[in-house]
Amino acid sequence: MSRQTNGIAAVLSVLAATSLISILSTTHVAVADCNMPGTSHGDNSPSEKKGWKMINGGASACDIAKACDAMKIDVYIKSEDRLHDTAFYQQASSHVQEELDEYMKDGNGHHGIVCYEIEESVDG
Repeated sequence: MSRQTNGIAAVLSVLAATSLISILSTTHVAVADCNMPGTSHGDNSPSEKKGWKMINGGASACDIAKACDAMKIDVYIKSEDRLHDTAFYQQASSHVQEELDEYMKDGNGHHGIVCYEIEESVDG
């Protein structure tokens, strides 16, 4: 092999290694470490009363999202003031709070926050 071929091979090796490191180090930053199961295996009759009990009892956004995903609870938070007064909102990361605020503004066909929006905000 010539010196020029060795030089080209070395440059290509460095580029390939740099690209691989870049790809491997680019990770999706999780909003919350919720390990959402992604399956809804609940009894299909979620309880809004249980949802409010969790919210008022100081459950985290992650815990509420997991209970929503399992269809154990139902959540409907009608106003931004009420959302901001909840312990789970106040304890959530700024990213989760921003997501919830955006959902509150968007409405997505309804006014307020519902279970799937909490799930999406922590799973984001």
